[in-house]
Amino acid sequence: MCLLPYGLNAVTYFATSPENFAREFDHWYNSPLLSESLTYEWLPDGRLSDGVEFVSDRSWIPYRAFLIQAEGWIGFFNNQSGQHLPQATMATMSNRLKVDACFFYYVEDYATQFRYYRFDGADIQRRSIMLYEEAGWQFSNNGEPLVFENTQYYQKRRLKDRINLDILLEYASSIGVPHGPEAKFGKGIFQFTWTDFNKA
Repeated sequence: MCLLPYGLNAVTYFATSPENFAREFDHWYNSPLLSESLTYEWLPDGRLSDGVEFVSDRSWIPYRAFLIQAEGWIGFFNNQSGQHLPQATMATMSNRLKVDACFFYYVEDYATQFRYYRFDGADIQRRSIMLYEEAGWQFSNNGEPLVFENTQYYQKRRLKDRINLDILLEYASSIGVPHGPEAKFGKGIFQFTWTDFNKA
C-alpha cells in the first residue's frame, strides 16, 4: 500500500479550480513582494504521469510544480527534495483564495503528516498531526480535531500507531480526495516554473 501512484509521497490539495489557483499563484509569485519570476503553461491533455515526470528532477533551481484536477479539489505537487511540505504555499494560497487546503505526507520509518487549513469565512483555522523520527519517534497534535477524525488513535501507547498510512488514507477518503495506489486524477495539468533570484 502507498499514499499515491508513481511513488509520490506527498500532496497538497486545495478546494478550488485549477484556473483560480494558477491565476492567483501567478499574482503572488510575480508580485513586487517576491524576488522571483514564475511562468506557467496549461497542458489540456496532460496526465498525472506527465506531471510526475516534470517534477522528477529534485534539484531546487529552477523550482517546478504541477497542478491537476482531483475530484472537486486540485492536487499540487512540487519538485522540492523529499517532496516535503510546501508550507508557505499552502498557508498563503489558502488565505489568498479563501479556501480549505489539506496536506498528506508519508515516508515509512521517517515521517507521517496530516495538515488541514479550514477557511471559516473570516480566518484560516489550522489543524496538524505529525509523527517524525528525530532521536526517537516524536508525535505532535495541534489544533481542533476535525469532525471525521478518530481521536482515539492519538491515545494509543505506541506512537507509530497514532498516525500512519492507514489513517492518512482513511482521512483522505473522508475528505473526498484521491488516495492510494489506484488514485484517479483528472485530465489537463498546469506546469509552473520559477526562480528565486536570490538563490540563482
